Amino acid sequence: MKWVKTNKKNHEFYQMNLINNQKQIDWAFKTAKLKLNYTIDSYKQRSDFSRFSNIFLGDLAKNIVKKFILLESKESRNYLKEYDRIRNDNFEHPDKYDLKFEVNEKKKFNIEVKSSGEKYSKDLNKLLERKVILNKNNVHEKIEPIVFQVMFVPKDLKFFNDQSKYEKMDFEEAIVKYKQDFLKQDIKGYIVGYANKKMQKKYLNSDKTMILGKNKPDIALLYIKDSKSPRNFIENIPVYIGNRGTASSSSSSSSAIRKSDLEITR
Repeated sequence: MKWVKTNKKNHEFYQMNLINNQKQIDWAFKTAKLKLNYTIDSYKQRSDFSRFSNIFLGDLAKNIVKKFILLESKESRNYLKEYDRIRNDNFEHPDKYDLKFEVNEKKKFNIEVKSSGEKYSKDLNKLLERKVILNKNNVHEKIEPIVFQVMFVPKDLKFFNDQSKYEKMDFEEAIVKYKQDFLKQDIKGYIVGYANKKMQKKYLNSDKTMILGKNKPDIALLYIKDSKSPRNFIENIPVYIGNRGTASSSSSSSSAIRKSDLEITR
């Protein structure tokens, strides 16, 4: 795990080598299987494998964002919750949230995590031109206090581009093979940015929309380069919980931390 610089000033990514995060992968594999039969297709009918792989990437992204927050902000251990760990519905209903930061009954906010498998470039500066996935003009459009974006970059960029071979296999065989191939890809997970509520409202209300095509949802045009840096989130946690004198575990910034930077309750 490490911070990596980009061409944009004060916008670092947080990198995790997934080969070193087996627990996060195994948990995502398990929860994706449990959620599979209770997940509804909104735009087009997907195969079981396609549905599974989408859920798996989303849950894996959630798992590494959770690990990121706990590693970089020790005080978060007292306040960060994961819905999949405390739910009691046998995974039969939609997730109420991905992660939740709860200081007390009045001071809490949900964290949604979006994921994307990179298909075109390993250049981190090219990732700045990707989007924070904010669904627009569809049933999935909603605003959460915080939305993180995670990008998965494989060794072979064709990995996420063509997964038709798994569709031809028996489902159980396919997902085991997929997990094996996933690990062989030495995939790096990058937490590339986040959007607070104010930012989401701005871009969802904009006239500009990215239309992805038939049977795909529209999304808002919020580029990673225009989102907030993950370090900004970490540096503002002490402000939110009231420990202004507490710095994040790895923060090197000496600049003043402003509650308005996080704007979780707005």
